[in-house]
Amino acid sequence: MVIYAIDEKGRKKRHELPLYDGELTCANDLFELMKKYLIALDALNAELLVFIADGAPEHWDRVVYLIKDLVLDSKRV
Repeated sequence: MVIYAIDEKGRKKRHELPLYDGELTCANDLFELMKKYLIALDALNAELLVFIADGAPEHWDRVVYLIKDLVLDSKRV
């Protein structure tokens, strides 16, 4: 998992270091970890959150649950 800030054009902000972390257990644990980081980083108040993943349906299903769990405005995701 990588979390980084983007500018108004959607490009990675070069002056802010990305956050790298992960889990070797299961995707559920990874999404729980992601949820904790998003809360700690105050990402819930971000203007826009962009999720990028491969085409595996279970990843996108978990993003839907993450949006609901964190009570995010889907228009900003």
